Amino acid sequence: MPNTFEFDRRAYNEAQKAVRWYAKRSRGVAIRFAVTLEASLVKISQIPESFPVYLAGTRVFGVPRFPYMIIYLHEGDSIKVVAFAHAKRRPGYWRKRLTS
Repeated sequence: MPNTFEFDRRAYNEAQKAVRWYAKRSRGVAIRFAVTLEASLVKISQIPESFPVYLAGTRVFGVPRFPYMIIYLHEGDSIKVVAFAHAKRRPGYWRKRLTS
C-alpha cells in the first residue's frame, strides 16, 4: 500500500510562500523549484525510512539544488509533513507543531 501525505497547513503555506518568492525573481526557477519539490515528495513517499532521523523524532529530506528541507513524521502508511523549512533560518521553529 502506498504512503499517503498529510500536510500541516503551515508547512503547505511555507511551500507556497517559497514558490512565490522564486516566481517574483524568475518564472523558470520557480517552475524548476516546484518540479523539484514534487519529485522530493515522490521520493519520500517511496522510501520514507531512508532519510536521516532529525529533531524530535522527525526525518528530514534536503531539497536538491535549493536551500530547503522537508521535515516529516512517518507512521505506518502515513507521512505528515510538519514543515517546509529554509535550511539556514530559524532551526527547530516548527517543533511546537508536533504537539498541536
